[in-house]
Amino acid sequence: MSYILKKHNNSKIVKIAIYISGFISICYGLMQILHFDVFNRLENIDRISGFHKNPYSYGGQLIVFFFIFLTSLVFYNGKNNLQRAIKFLFLIISFICVLNTNERAIVLGLFVGVVSFFILKEKFYKDIFSSKLKFLVFIPIVLIVILNKKFLVRIRKTIFPPKGVESLIRLKLWGLALSLWKQNILFGLGKFPVVRYQPGDLSSVQYLTHAHNVYLQVLVTNGLCGLFAFLNLIFFVFKYLFKNIKTNQYVICLIAVLIALLTEGFFEYFWGDSEVRYCLLYFCGFVFGTLMEVNTKKV
Repeated sequence: MSYILKKHNNSKIVKIAIYISGFISICYGLMQILHFDVFNRLENIDRISGFHKNPYSYGGQLIVFFFIFLTSLVFYNGKNNLQRAIKFLFLIISFICVLNTNERAIVLGLFVGVVSFFILKEKFYKDIFSSKLKFLVFIPIVLIVILNKKFLVRIRKTIFPPKGVESLIRLKLWGLALSLWKQNILFGLGKFPVVRYQPGDLSSVQYLTHAHNVYLQVLVTNGLCGLFAFLNLIFFVFKYLFKNIKTNQYVICLIAVLIALLTEGFFEYFWGDSEVRYCLLYFCGFVFGTLMEVNTKKV
């Protein structure tokens, strides 16, 4: 953020860097889908992970890049159809990569974020992005979901688990997290302990190192005081963003990113992945930097 404020053109440099990193990220994800993992980062052939070993870390970053590409397409007001087609291609590839991580929480968060994005766009930027373009965006996305058998199979197994596998295992993990929180209700334990538990099939022992829920994670480690501070911070971030929502299009983009991550945060601890955390903070710095740059010019 301070780098953007030092010089006018620095915001453009940062924006270009974000787009280049997003392009590289989705290209390598596409290479893994095509079984061309040149850096040998893929541990599960059914779940791509980009440059990471963990598909969830990759999926969390893809949420940020997806909404950046979506914003770039929706707010493009030029007449060059080739540029529009390239932006659309980047958006579709990023969505394909998200689906092929096979992370259900990521896809759910993305869906909620997209709905929020277009609701906000219709409210504050009604004249941008025609109905025909919406049709051209949503039809391929729906078809990609329908044709992605791996993801659909995972959803089916979630709803109708195979014999011998306990359904809704997250509820069991959350129950364990709540029992840990009760040891220190106000201030938490300071650190999430390693908890030994048996999964649904009762055939092995696993270890719980985080709550698989960002809110329960904060509750266990920092108690009610920490959770209140966390929610208070989120509230004031959203308040500032909504106050400046018409300043530039990346404000709506960041709001959608935060909504998506906070939604999937009900099922995963996204803040625990440094790759997701740094990517989000970098984009936040870019958006807040551009807002402060505009406000400085007004003064």
